[in-house]
Amino acid sequence: MDNEQLESSDGGQYEHLRIKIIEALREEGNISRACKSIALSRSTFYLWMQDTSFAEQASQALTLSREERIDKLEDAIMDQALGVFDEENGKWISKPNPISQIFALKALTRQSTTRVWSDAPPPEIKAPEDKDPASLTDTNQDKLKALMEEFIIKLPPATPEEGTSKPSDS
Repeated sequence: MDNEQLESSDGGQYEHLRIKIIEALREEGNISRACKSIALSRSTFYLWMQDTSFAEQASQALTLSREERIDKLEDAIMDQALGVFDEENGKWISKPNPISQIFALKALTRQSTTRVWSDAPPPEIKAPEDKDPASLTDTNQDKLKALMEEFIIKLPPATPEEGTSKPSDS
């Protein structure tokens, strides 16, 4: 069977391949790797993309795959930032990493409604010219306090005692 000859209007004859490519897109998160994994040519894939129903399924599979990868990366960054403490043994599996803490705080405090990792300053809180905290408006003071409570206070100490310290719940 020559995959190059497949057409979008195949009357369901190749539906099993379409299902496989959608699954592969979800697993691989990449069109080239997904096509290669089921031995489907990219030109056939793009021919099938002319079918709006297939195109929507493929787009959704790629979006879900990317979201899952972002979630895994966020989890890994947070594990590095906060460290991993084994409650059962009372020992650190991996200690908190201050560089990862800085990265996580910068990224988390600057996220918009869509996930964007950025060094851009948050638009809603601007430092005053004189950098005097008393000159912040009440609204900005409240926002700054909320950010500090949400992200800084929850972090365990950066340098716990060697293998015995438990993270504080402050």
